[in-house]
Amino acid sequence: MDNIYDFIKKEFILLLILFIVFINPFFYGSRLGLLFSLYIFLNLNRISKTINIFDKNVVLLFLFVFFYSLMASLRLDNLRQDVVVLALVSDILVPPSIYIFGRYIISKYKNFNVFLFLIFFIGVAYSFIPIISIIQQINTTGFEGSRNLYLIWNKNVEISATGLGSHFIFNISTIGLLYAQKRNRLEKRINILFLFLFIVSLICVLRLGSRTQLLFALISLLLSFLLNTKKQSITKNMVFLFTVFLTLFFLYSKLDLDSDYLKFYADRMDDNEEYGVGSAGGRTDRWVGSLESIITDPFGWEFDRYGHAHNFWLDVARVSGIIPLFFLLIFTFSSFKIWINSLKILKASRFIYTYAFIIYIVFLLQFFVEPVMEGMYLLFLLFCMFIGMLTGLKPKIKFN
Repeated sequence: MDNIYDFIKKEFILLLILFIVFINPFFYGSRLGLLFSLYIFLNLNRISKTINIFDKNVVLLFLFVFFYSLMASLRLDNLRQDVVVLALVSDILVPPSIYIFGRYIISKYKNFNVFLFLIFFIGVAYSFIPIISIIQQINTTGFEGSRNLYLIWNKNVEISATGLGSHFIFNISTIGLLYAQKRNRLEKRINILFLFLFIVSLICVLRLGSRTQLLFALISLLLSFLLNTKKQSITKNMVFLFTVFLTLFFLYSKLDLDSDYLKFYADRMDDNEEYGVGSAGGRTDRWVGSLESIITDPFGWEFDRYGHAHNFWLDVARVSGIIPLFFLLIFTFSSFKIWINSLKILKASRFIYTYAFIIYIVFLLQFFVEPVMEGMYLLFLLFCMFIGMLTGLKPKIKFN
């Protein structure tokens, strides 16, 4: 625990910046991310002694966001209203900067506990304001009204339930950690905090009617079981499976779509064309059409053709064409390789190994079904930081 206290004490200002950016004050969090760029610029010599600042991932990220921002700003049907110099500068500089920040911190401290604490911290920061906002509205109106809710920054503007739901992917995924082995006191304590965050986040997710986040919770449990079954006794495996199946059976037997808690799912559980699970919530036609449009319109196509493709990569192609898509695909493949290599290092801690495994999978699943750059930009920044953290892991990293 001493290394965590030492880390917080030494990096308090950076942690404060990180918290401020991801609580997204008055929806300017991504602009405040320029503080990371400023920090890197002012400490360029010191940081460059710890890491290679301009590694291939920084270059790929820069090229992706540069061409994406440039092409998006030139489109006549651009939906964004804030295309000004400050917006363009932050869109271009912040993703590479926050990747560098994640890599620098982990490379500097070389400690598993710091890695775990930082993941926990960004999960709390990212969900902090949505939790407060949703609980406040539940307290006021219960489970009545629209799925779309406001954030306390502006009560007159409702945010889509899908967009709000993405703030809980870290917390919802922690349910899988119940089955992972805990190596030390820090992991046991953080696991208790994770359980609390999961329960609170689950209440918020039910209010939003988010099928995606519930699916992530189930996937997390499944992945955790598959990753840790060989490390546990046969008895514990059987008890875990029996408990999960018993819980699911109990919930199914008590399921009432007319109840206040589940009414937001009632019209979305069937297989209708627009929202049903058989069409991935109505996304499959858009995916097919978007794939065809990449060939017919390699430099992007109008929004009115299909609307959002509801896929990170396809929506990038829609907005800005194949050039940014090319660099994004290379960065995605690079992130996958980094993730695989990092898992080899994290094996010594099954708890962190399991969480890192789950988080990366959940990131990709969320990216696969949503227009990230237009609706979940902070989530993209978190992904950049997470990959930076994984890159910063070294074989000789300390365990306490």
